[in-house]
Amino acid sequence: AFTRRRLLPPRSADDVDVETEELSEADRLRAEEKFMVKGSGNAVCQSCQYKYEANRGDVEYPIAAGTRFEDLPEDWRCPVCSADKSKFKLDSTV
Repeated sequence: AFTRRRLLPPRSADDVDVETEELSEADRLRAEEKFMVKGSGNAVCQSCQYKYEANRGDVEYPIAAGTRFEDLPEDWRCPVCSADKSKFKLDSTV
């Protein structure tokens, strides 16, 4: 099948500079863009894959249901492998 293509006029050096400048501005704005990150209150242990679920808490510590991972005491540890909180990765959405 034959397709027709529209020929565009040749571009001047000024057009290329403006296009590059606009791209640079877009890249700068994209780098400065910030998104709200909403934590779920849940986290996963990177050592053993245990998942802390805020809606369940931790009955062994005891941590009440509804307690977000971020609000756990600093001395709380993974109930499976005893890893500290720094070994957990937070679940979050953008």
